[in-house]
Amino acid sequence: RFGEDHLRMLRAVRFAAQLNFAIEPQTFAAVRQLAPKIKLISAERVRDELVKLFSPPTDNMSSYSPAARGLVLLRDSGLLEHILPELAATIACEQSPDYHPEGSVFNHICLMLEKLPPDAPLALPWAVLLHDIAKPVTAQRDPATGKIHFYEHEKIGAEMAETILRRLKFSNQQIEEIVAAVRHHMQFKDVKQMRKSTLRRMLLRETFSLELALHRLDCLGSHGSLEHHEFLIVQSAELEKQPAI
Repeated sequence: RFGEDHLRMLRAVRFAAQLNFAIEPQTFAAVRQLAPKIKLISAERVRDELVKLFSPPTDNMSSYSPAARGLVLLRDSGLLEHILPELAATIACEQSPDYHPEGSVFNHICLMLEKLPPDAPLALPWAVLLHDIAKPVTAQRDPATGKIHFYEHEKIGAEMAETILRRLKFSNQQIEEIVAAVRHHMQFKDVKQMRKSTLRRMLLRETFSLELALHRLDCLGSHGSLEHHEFLIVQSAELEKQPAI
């Protein structure tokens, strides 16, 4: 059956994730054996399955995240390295434990997907998947302190995200939204030191609500502090009270 239509391998992963079922062992072994053939399927069909796989949970799934389990199943099946090799590279990408006690970039992404709010916009899971996509290619270890740095990973990540989304034939509007969230996600750590004019421009960006939702998940998937998120909620509410310029 997988030989007749290789997309069925991806569908098996999606059904298992969405229904919270286990894939029968021989069936899963067949997926692992045939995984490279997923590259023969058109980008549009692969994209459609991935969008469904990474869709946010519904209200009745509040304690279960199909998106997080779906990502783990993609890894374990061998499909991830053929569909999203850039994301597969995050599996072995370690981070400094003082900022990221959760471990690798892949673990960080999984934890973020677990916290996806019900009925989140389509762009949010993809912003999560791609926000740290450049960490494997920008990783540097400080020889003196041993700390790992990822300089300009948001800038390089935005370029990589655009390449990936175009490869998967996403719409131009979706690409612009997701790429903007990736490009700006590191600004949030500096919001309390920003000039009022800079902060205002940030709050008025068309993609700010998506960026803020990504920042919240970024915090929950690492150190857990929502201090900057709460600050921005207050600032956004204050801005709405002011007359438009």
